[in-house]
Amino acid sequence: MENNGGYGQDFETSFGGKTLYTDAEYGMLQVEFAGTATVASESRSGSEKDKEFAASVISMAFTRVLGARDAEPGSYKDLPAKAAMLREEVAKELSQYHAELKTFTLSKIEPSESGRKIIELKERQKQFAAMTPEELAKQVEKAQKEAEARLAAMTPEERQQAQENAKRMMEEEAAKREAMLARVREMSESLKTAAQPSSPVQPMTPGAPTQDQPKGPNFCPNCGAKAMGYRFCSNCGTRLM
Repeated sequence: MENNGGYGQDFETSFGGKTLYTDAEYGMLQVEFAGTATVASESRSGSEKDKEFAASVISMAFTRVLGARDAEPGSYKDLPAKAAMLREEVAKELSQYHAELKTFTLSKIEPSESGRKIIELKERQKQFAAMTPEELAKQVEKAQKEAEARLAAMTPEERQQAQENAKRMMEEEAAKREAMLARVREMSESLKTAAQPSSPVQPMTPGAPTQDQPKGPNFCPNCGAKAMGYRFCSNCGTRLM
């Protein structure tokens, strides 16, 4: 780490997370992002808490920019080209906490597994839409026979288990989606509050929890990811407090 004039020492932090992005062709997709950044913070030595908080501020900037509902929808394929714009927004976000962004490297920004599934599903729908009625009828007949063959090979217990698994997966996906939407709304409200002129500048290290804001768990009970102080897990969306 090096000393940087009016700021304290430079330190590097790794960031990453998931957020929602509205694609012009595929609709709302979950997007994963990751990278590293070097930050200079006034009177900070770059402790683990400093690094974690800087990473959370960077993630909030990504969520605010990519999850903006009033933004004109683009293509997820163009997200890597937005690196320069995202760097500028991250620098603005950090400056609110008396920190300066020195370097910024975006190593990943792409649809998550759930986002890829949505893209694959809609691509198949497009293929079906382009088929003639005769081709579509053949595909439906083929799919029905394959499904009947799989069901016939199952025992009653396996069939019941498959139905239960399918139902559980649908419920889990719905819960994750709702949790992520709630997290985006919560972050958006927090950013609006922080942007008000009367709001005091927050320190680099988050303050201790108060009676009105109970401390949540250190790790997510669902996926084991380290908690970042949010109400919801930044990795899987599980409610933490």
